[in-house]
Amino acid sequence: MKRAMAIFLSLCLAGGMLAGCAGGKPKENQGQSGEVSQGNQEDKPSGEVVKLKLGTCAPESSTFVTNAQLMNDKLEELSGGTVTMEIVGGGALGNVPEHFAQLNNGTLDIFVQGVDAPSAVKGGTDFGIFNVPFLFDDTEHFHKFLESDVFASMMEKVQEENKFSWLGLLGDRAPRSLSTKNTPVRKPEDLKGLVLRVPESAVPVAVFQAWGANTTTSAASAIFEGLQSGQFDGQDNGIEAMVVDGFMEVQNCYMKFDHTQQGIGAFISDAAKEKLTEEQMGWLEEALEYAYETTSRKMWEEEIPGYYEAMEEAGITVVSDVDVDAFRQIVLDLIPEFEGEYFREGLYEEIRSLAD
Repeated sequence: MKRAMAIFLSLCLAGGMLAGCAGGKPKENQGQSGEVSQGNQEDKPSGEVVKLKLGTCAPESSTFVTNAQLMNDKLEELSGGTVTMEIVGGGALGNVPEHFAQLNNGTLDIFVQGVDAPSAVKGGTDFGIFNVPFLFDDTEHFHKFLESDVFASMMEKVQEENKFSWLGLLGDRAPRSLSTKNTPVRKPEDLKGLVLRVPESAVPVAVFQAWGANTTTSAASAIFEGLQSGQFDGQDNGIEAMVVDGFMEVQNCYMKFDHTQQGIGAFISDAAKEKLTEEQMGWLEEALEYAYETTSRKMWEEEIPGYYEAMEEAGITVVSDVDVDAFRQIVLDLIPEFEGEYFREGLYEEIRSLAD
């Protein structure tokens, strides 16, 4: 019954009207030189159709794919149908490193994945810092970082070792939080003895263990069964997953924790930029901007409030009085151990200072 209600409500939200504006989109990374690559400046025949190939590891039903489709619709509109994209989702082109390898060899034009994805390639070690809880105070802090010289220098290291660059932010995502089958969590001690499914990354595993939980990893497709069978007591995930993916059927507690900010990033190959004229690159950037603004506005103003309403109607316990400071202090104590191993020394403070 809970799953049916969640599906019905999410469908209603998807058809809602857009309203208002939830804040500006982070600007395109211009690198240390301040210059934006404009691609191949040579004129191309006016009737030539340029087809770009876009890949993502995210499921076909995810916002990664729907945002990319919206970007493509706008791109075709702006170009009069002369520039279009083939969108390949569901990891059909491989895993994250395999997608980046295809960007590097020019067989893939655009890769849409989490902003932290470059942690999987040479030169991208510092991107592991995205998995540190409470790195960002809020979404505004996260956006400010993506506009900063700090992020630009991180991408510059990646570009030195690879043949792709940052195209821009394609969409916001709800922050990661915590949900359990039956146990309200307000302080770290409440996690003692609980088995939590966390992302398969060294940082969140270390953090959740320091918070007192027993951690395990699994494929995303195995989370529901693991919760249903009792293999997991809870998971580290966002509110969208709780409602849209039907986890309300097997979980009764959601902690309004918002410990890790997330975003949908778009990366473009050097080969793709070479084959596009300045005008075509402009269309692509405008289409990405349009998709971001449209979907972000809807997510913050309609979808997330609707998810909370759905949980309330389904009888889910929403815990709002989490002792965030207690959890944050444990993370701070771990930073000296993480520096030099998962990201360079000093990077954490540089990002934190942007919140001031």
